Amino acid sequence: MIKVGLWGTIRNAYSFVFSNILGLLRIFSPWIIGTIVVLGITALMLVIFRAAAVAFGPKISLMLFGAAPVIFLFAGMMAGQVALYRFILKGEAPYSFWRIRFGRRELRFSLYFFGIWLAILLPPVIVAAILYGAGRFFIPEQFNPIAAPTAAAVLSICAILTLFFGFRLFLALPAIAIDEKGCRLFDAWRQGRNNTQVLFFGPVIAGILLRSSTRSLRHLLEKTTCWLDSLK
Repeated sequence: MIKVGLWGTIRNAYSFVFSNILGLLRIFSPWIIGTIVVLGITALMLVIFRAAAVAFGPKISLMLFGAAPVIFLFAGMMAGQVALYRFILKGEAPYSFWRIRFGRRELRFSLYFFGIWLAILLPPVIVAAILYGAGRFFIPEQFNPIAAPTAAAVLSICAILTLFFGFRLFLALPAIAIDEKGCRLFDAWRQGRNNTQVLFFGPVIAGILLRSSTRSLRHLLEKTTCWLDSLK
C-alpha cells in the first residue's frame, strides 16, 4: 500500500466533508429520521410499560423498550458507512432522502466491524484479567500501593499498542463495502503496514480538532448571548 501523509489525509477528510454536506445528509438522514420515528413509537408504547413492569420488572421492561431505537440507530450507522464508502471509492450516488437499505452487504460489514473491535479489545481484557488475578492472589498487601499504579500503566500501554496496530484491520471495511473479492483481515493488516501511524493518529487528531472547534464555537455563542443580554 502506498504511504500517505498524515496531515494531508486529515485535510482531505475535512475537505471532503465540507464539500459533500448534501450527500452526507442524503446518506444518514433516513436513518436519523427513522430513529426519531422509532423513539416516538417507543414513547407511545410506554403506556404498556406499567403492565410490562409488573410482568418482567422495571429494568427488563426499559431494556425491551429501549432496544429498538438503539438497534435501529446502529443499523443506520453501519448502512451509512457502507453507502459513504461506496460514494467515496466508487462514485456511487448517495441514497435518496427517503431510502433505507440494510442487506447482506451491510450485515457482513456489521459482523466485521464487531469482529475487529473484539480483536482490538480482547488483548487488554486478557491483560487486565491476568493483572487482577496476580494482584489478588499472588502480590502481598504491603506491595499494593506500588502494584496498582504499575498495573494501570501496563494496562494503558497494552491498550494503546493494541489500538495503534489494530486500527490497520479497519482497512477491511471499505473493501467489504465495495464488494471486493477475497477480502481478509490478514490482507488489511498487511496493506496497512506502511500507514500504521496515519491510521491511528489520523482519527485521533481529527477528533481532537473537531472537539476543539465545537467547544470554541459553543464558547463563542455563549459569549455572544451574554453580550446581547447585556444590551437589553
